[in-house]
Amino acid sequence: MLAETRQEKIISTVSDILKGSTYASGNVFINKGDSLELSSLPAILIEQGPITPLGDLPTINIGFYDADIDVDIIILADTEFDEPLTMANNIHAQVHKALLVDHTLGLSFVASIYPDGAAAPSVEQAGRTIVQLTTRWFIRFRQEYTDIGLI
Repeated sequence: MLAETRQEKIISTVSDILKGSTYASGNVFINKGDSLELSSLPAILIEQGPITPLGDLPTINIGFYDADIDVDIIILADTEFDEPLTMANNIHAQVHKALLVDHTLGLSFVASIYPDGAAAPSVEQAGRTIVQLTTRWFIRFRQEYTDIGLI
């Protein structure tokens, strides 16, 4: 079995936090994408984005550097609810509150989490109306210089 990396630990921690604190608690998925069942709505999808080192990379003597990992949190709600956009917006508010309770996510190698807003909601028709609201977060964390997989 492969060891969990810091990036994966961040994503799984975000998932754990959201599983206990939103209307979509039972339907929080990591990188599920197109395989999501419509019966699972409302749902939250968590997707890892790029990792960007901050500033100049350190010399080998320092042994670590800070980076930002982009995390997209995609909220899906449908017409099973009277107002799917209202449901999506309420879940977004719950996500925001839950993630900012502890700006380190309870992880010793995370410095902070920053919300980066939300895209305009999109509406899709798949036999019923589905609202998608994508929010973006930056999570600043420290990585080993020579072993980025080390927790």
